Amino acid sequence: MERVGDILKNAIQINELNPRSENIKDSYILMSAAKNKTNEHYVISFVVNRYSNELVDMDVIYSVNAKTEPAGSLSPSTTVQSTGYFTGSTISIANYLDVVNKYFPDVLAATGLHQAKKQLSE
Repeated sequence: MERVGDILKNAIQINELNPRSENIKDSYILMSAAKNKTNEHYVISFVVNRYSNELVDMDVIYSVNAKTEPAGSLSPSTTVQSTGYFTGSTISIANYLDVVNKYFPDVLAATGLHQAKKQLSE
């Protein structure tokens, strides 16, 4: 991922985590989508830890994970390319949450996904 800065700049905070260390103030998950040089779509998750003390507040990327196929996919034909709304400024939040849930089902709880879609429709 040579454009990780651009990908991170366009990432959306999807969920919060419980910090695993007392030195970490907050932890959260950012999600983004991009295409590689061969025009293959992929979804990227970033886990970020926020450290805070008297001198500095900083967010540090703890991990990055990129996937080109939905979780549990058995064949390359089951990619998000067939959905027609993978990247671009026209994707709806509800559709984006569906993409996130397909690629990283452990990031969004089913109840959280349902609640987010319900709030968007109101």
